[in-house]
Amino acid sequence: MRRTWIALLLSALVTVAPSRATDGPDKEAAAKEAPAQTAAKKKPAAAAKKSSEKSVTEALSAEVEQLRQMMTQQSQQMEAQQKMMREQQERLNALSEELRSAQAAASSAAAAAQEAKAEQGNAKVTEEEAPSDNLRLQKAELLENGALVEFAVRELQAAAEEEKGNWLPAAKARFYQDAGRYDMAIETLKRTVPNYFALDLPSLPRAYWEGLFPKPYWSDLKKSSSENALDPYLVASLIRQESAFNPNAVSNKNAVGLMQLLPKVGKGVAKQEKIKHFSPTQLFTPSMNLQLGTRYFRSMVDKFGAFEYALAAYNAGSDRVQDWQGYGKYRDVQEFVESIPFTETREYVQAIMRNANLYRQLYGTP
Repeated sequence: MRRTWIALLLSALVTVAPSRATDGPDKEAAAKEAPAQTAAKKKPAAAAKKSSEKSVTEALSAEVEQLRQMMTQQSQQMEAQQKMMREQQERLNALSEELRSAQAAASSAAAAAQEAKAEQGNAKVTEEEAPSDNLRLQKAELLENGALVEFAVRELQAAAEEEKGNWLPAAKARFYQDAGRYDMAIETLKRTVPNYFALDLPSLPRAYWEGLFPKPYWSDLKKSSSENALDPYLVASLIRQESAFNPNAVSNKNAVGLMQLLPKVGKGVAKQEKIKHFSPTQLFTPSMNLQLGTRYFRSMVDKFGAFEYALAAYNAGSDRVQDWQGYGKYRDVQEFVESIPFTETREYVQAIMRNANLYRQLYGTP
């Protein structure tokens, strides 16, 4: 067995030995040629790599330059926009300054005009004599005597265009009063002296005041007021506010006559007063309107306890006044008047109370 293993080993050695001898020179040659071939292959690859790197660098450089140019353009545009904005801001500042100057000038002018108007309004008005020798004025007198008041007033106005002076308003008011058109007389003088309520009595001629606060139907007015325990000047002030003493006045709500009574109200009060055969047309008669109107107003005073409440109810209705009284506890009646939500009613009450005082100042004890 041992001999057999030795024989196999010797045989293997004999076989390998020629093979090594044969491969030796070829491998050495191949080993010598390999570096040269590798170097030859590396040269084109290096050149290609270098060329590729150059192309990338050039592309990046171009892109960087393009970006630089874009940034420069944007910077220039921003500078131009900033310059434009600065110019616009400067223009805006200039216009604002001009506007402030104009507003200040306008405010000063308005204040000066208002002051001048106030001085003019507060200036004392003197009554001048109408030129009796003027033919148009003489014609106006004749027309007025013939109860042609509108034609008479036209002649007055024509005469005023020929003559100087401020006699026209008082003359027109007198013509209207003589014709029983107290409402037109009041309106004429209101237009002439719109701020009359802010003036002292000496600032206007007596004829102006009497035209603005007349006492027509005084006998009946005083009698009816006395029968109902009312101040006749307060009643006169109420009538002035309601109808301006026009006995034929009819409101858009069909209230009638001096004290502007609704027909149904007049009928109800007439029944209470036991007036037989009453007709709503009788409300156009001053004495009847005063009799029923003062009785109705007295019922308002009795119901609410104060004249201001009664006046508010006379204008806006009892239900509304009761609602307003329920809104809160008022310290006094003046606070209630100031709190009336209807401007018309609030000013109505204030005007009647103010004008009643003017009546007292003008005429004294009734």
